[in-house]
Amino acid sequence: AVVSTQSTGPKQLFDKPHPKRSPAPFSTSFYTHSPIFSSVVKETNECVGNLRVIGADKIASSLPQKLLLPPSFTKQIWWGLPDLSVRVVLGEKFIEILENPHDGHITCMCATEDGKIAISGGKDTVVNVYSYQKNERDKTGKQFQIIKRLCGHVGPVTCVTASRPYSVIVSGSEDKTCIIWDLNRLRYVRSLGLGGNSLEGTITSVAVHDVTGDIVTISGSTVAIWTINGDLLVLCRTSLMTSEIITCCLWSKGYEWLGENVLVTGQRDGKIKVWQLTSKLDNENDTDEKDKDKEKDKSILTPSSMYTLTHRATLTSGLHQAPITALSITHDLQKLYSGDNDGKIVCWSEIDTVNNRQRSWTLNAGEIKLKIPLSMGVLEGKKKGSSLNIDSLRNM
Repeated sequence: AVVSTQSTGPKQLFDKPHPKRSPAPFSTSFYTHSPIFSSVVKETNECVGNLRVIGADKIASSLPQKLLLPPSFTKQIWWGLPDLSVRVVLGEKFIEILENPHDGHITCMCATEDGKIAISGGKDTVVNVYSYQKNERDKTGKQFQIIKRLCGHVGPVTCVTASRPYSVIVSGSEDKTCIIWDLNRLRYVRSLGLGGNSLEGTITSVAVHDVTGDIVTISGSTVAIWTINGDLLVLCRTSLMTSEIITCCLWSKGYEWLGENVLVTGQRDGKIKVWQLTSKLDNENDTDEKDKDKEKDKSILTPSSMYTLTHRATLTSGLHQAPITALSITHDLQKLYSGDNDGKIVCWSEIDTVNNRQRSWTLNAGEIKLKIPLSMGVLEGKKKGSSLNIDSLRNM
C-alpha cells in the first residue's frame, strides 16, 4: 500500500538499453588447428631475447640481456654490461643505474607481471630481488634498488622466474637443483631435485603456471613437472638427439576448467613442440574390469606414475633455421609467437596472415564430432543433442 500510494520505487534504473549478448565463440587453442599457418612478422637480424604480447595481438621484442619491463613494456632493464651494472632504460635514456649488484656477471633476469619486482641471478650463486617503485622513506629518490639477497644455491644461477598469483620465485642453477622462494617474505621455501628426484644436469629453463601452480624445469631435453608443494608429477626425457635439446619453455594461461593448458617448448633445431600434462586416472573408465580393481586403490600410485606428458603437436614450417630463444602466447590461446637466434619472429595461428584467409576444416572427419542443439537452428529434423560428423557440415 505504501509503494502504490507514495511511489517510493525509482522511476528509471538505467538510462541506456542493455547491450546485446554476444554469442560464445566456438574456438579452440592454436595447436588443435590443422593446418596451422605461420608467417614472419618481424626480422631484427639479432637474437630475440624477449617476446611479450601487448593487448590483443601486438608483439614487443627485445635483445638478450635487455628485459622488457611490464606492464607497459616501454621501459627495459639492461644487464650484462661491461661495468657489471644494471640500468633502467626508457628509449635510449638511462633512468636508473645500479652498480655491481652481483659479485660478478649476471646470468639471468625476470620481472613480475606488475613490473614492481625484478629478480636476477648471477655467477656468484646469489638471487637478487629488486624493487621498482617509489619509496617515500628513501631520501635519495631512487626507485630501483635491491631489497633482498637470497642465498641457497651452490652453483651459478642459470634461470629465474616469478609468479604473482602464487607469490613464488623459482631459480635454477648449475648445481642441478631448483629453489622455490617466497615472493612476499623473501625466504627459502624448498628445493627441487634433491634426494631420489635428482635431475640430470644444469637447469636451463624454468616456468610457473599461474593457474595451476605447476612448475616445469628443463635440463637439456629432460622435462620435469612439479606441484607448487614440491611433489614430482612427471620426469620425462623428450629426445635422445642433441639437436632437439630444449632451449626455452612457456606455459599457456587458459582457464583450468578448459583443459587446454599446455606446455610449449622451443628446440635447438628450430622446432616447437606442444605438450599436455594428463592424468592416467582419467582413463579409468576405459580399462578392463580386471584392471579397475587395481586402480581403485589410488594410494599405491606415486605422483610420477599418476601423470604423463603427452605430445600434442609439433610446429615446423622451415621459417626457423636457428634455435628458438623466446616464446609468447596470446591470452585467448589463438596465436603463438616465437623468436629465434637469427632474429626472426614468427606468428602461428589458424589465420593465414600473408594471404589474409582463415583455415578450412581439414581434420579427419571420423575424429571430430559436434553436439549442436536444435535451438541453434542449424539442424532440421535432428534430435536435440544428437551427434553430427564434420562431413555433414560441409554439405550444408
